[in-house]
Amino acid sequence: MTDNCRAVIKPDIVFFGKDLPKRFFTFQHDFTKCDLLIVMGTSLQVQPFADLINSVNPRTPRILFNREKVGPFVKCKRKEDFTMTGDISDSTRKFMDMLGWEHQLDSYLQKQQKEKKKARGKEICGSSKGEKKTDR
Repeated sequence: MTDNCRAVIKPDIVFFGKDLPKRFFTFQHDFTKCDLLIVMGTSLQVQPFADLINSVNPRTPRILFNREKVGPFVKCKRKEDFTMTGDISDSTRKFMDMLGWEHQLDSYLQKQQKEKKKARGKEICGSSKGEKKTDR
């Protein structure tokens, strides 16, 4: 809550111990149809999310981009599993380069930076006196 807004700011996430939204369970059937599963930046410790990676077809390749191997990627029992450990930004960049997508990635990142700069300059909350408060 802020002094000027008097409103609670809640991120669009599910906190530990809280129920997942119903829409979460409608997406589970998508995993059986995917051709490739990319998993990034996770401990794979929190259920039921952690089990989603096991919902893909056993022959579907799964790639983990993470600081370290986690979950079923530790033992790598599936020959379709691949891991890129270390810094996620570096690993993702290497992967995109291997696919020849570095130009698309750079374009996307530049667009995202412009949007962030634009959003920082916008008013996020005003007082009743018309004062503008911006994110710092």
